[in-house]
Amino acid sequence: NLGYESLAGWSPDGRLVYFAIPGATGNGFMLRAVEVSTGDTRDLFILENSSAKAPFPVVSPDGQWVAYRARDNSSVYLKAMDGASPAWLLIDNPGLATSGIAWEKAGHLLAASMITAENPGDVIVLLQLDPCEVYLLPGVSGTVEGIWIP
Repeated sequence: NLGYESLAGWSPDGRLVYFAIPGATGNGFMLRAVEVSTGDTRDLFILENSSAKAPFPVVSPDGQWVAYRARDNSSVYLKAMDGASPAWLLIDNPGLATSGIAWEKAGHLLAASMITAENPGDVIVLLQLDPCEVYLLPGVSGTVEGIWIP
């Protein structure tokens, strides 16, 4: 009911649903947990340097990380769900904007779709976090909303 909320995902046990809501101080979106059975809410932490309008937050399937779009609307950050650690810059301003972010079901890969001046459609990259590797998917374009790898 605040406007500009974003669904960020579910806890692994399905008890919590996570939302990003605009922060009261303008320093980024707040990640909020809602207990599904009771409706109780808990503000977790600020998604530091997050996009002012649409951070596209996504909580990892294991509930350990949240990835989100940065204030420049192009870069992507990764933050531990403990809230205490600083966010890590994963992708640094690769194009005009990041248009989507999604985790693969096992949580080993993160995908991001990006709008670039060189491509008529969004390009999609896969990030394997351990080890730190990035793959451009040639011939694939569009806004990523999920990943399915058989």
